[in-house]
Amino acid sequence: MPMPSLKRASIGAILMIAAMSASAADNGYKLGSVWNVVMISIEPGRGDDYLASIKGYYTTVMDAGVKERAVLSYKLLQGARSNPQDFNFLIMIESPNWAAYDQLPDKLEALAGKFAGSAAKAEETAKTGNADRTKTRTVFGGKNMQEVLFTK
Repeated sequence: MPMPSLKRASIGAILMIAAMSASAADNGYKLGSVWNVVMISIEPGRGDDYLASIKGYYTTVMDAGVKERAVLSYKLLQGARSNPQDFNFLIMIESPNWAAYDQLPDKLEALAGKFAGSAAKAEETAKTGNADRTKTRTVFGGKNMQEVLFTK
């Protein structure tokens, strides 16, 4: 019986990741946690406003995510721009691996619903917060990257 193409592709991806992991071990490094990195430009003079806008709800949900082990950690980094078109703020969320990262949106959505009182209220809070933040920031984009750890 022929294997469906999606199942074949999934098995192929798993084998490729396993081969990459084996190759990494042979090359003196291993692959670690997965990071979602979002690059943001905060308008000049609006850094405190932006941080205030994410401090309560965002940090409550993320702290609960860490407590429930949905994420390993999260970090907020700010710095100077290298040019006027550069970002000056990073949000980083660490997951233990790609499988955990794939489940992260659902887990964070459930936590947000818990704190907001319902999924609908959480979605409305997120929409309102994002609309307010568009006045203070521009999102450059995001990336998912995996940490590389050298072995001895």
